[in-house]
Amino acid sequence: LKEPANYGKAAKRMYNLFRYAGQHAEAVYLRELFDEPATALYGVAALLDTLNQAMKPDSTVDPDDVAAQADRLVIQVIGALEGADEEEIVKLLLQLRGTVADGPGSETWKRNVKAARDRVFVTVNNFFRSRLTALPAIQAFIEEAQQAEED
Repeated sequence: LKEPANYGKAAKRMYNLFRYAGQHAEAVYLRELFDEPATALYGVAALLDTLNQAMKPDSTVDPDDVAAQADRLVIQVIGALEGADEEEIVKLLLQLRGTVADGPGSETWKRNVKAARDRVFVTVNNFFRSRLTALPAIQAFIEEAQQAEED
């Protein structure tokens, strides 16, 4: 895994590798990770990118639609997370929603969307890293892949 490591992408690729190699227990474990509520944050990250495009100066998207979508993102995060991660991401999304009125292309909007996107990435990445390294066979696979990259 190259830095910055993306453990979500690695999980998708390892799922296929383990499946094709006949290591079905590992493949099933990996597949089930994508049914976990925290993986819904992948969609949040994608929607943040969409909202960012909608807030460009040449966009024809109504800012009220952007604000409504930000509200839906908050609900999605509340359904997917709990605790400190939920609180921090919801706070960032509410700050982002509050900057819709600043208009397309504002620096505040850009900073807030980047902060929200970065935090969502860290949360999803931490989720996958902890789950991938919890299974010894997958942990060993990751270590072998990292060693091969270093050689």
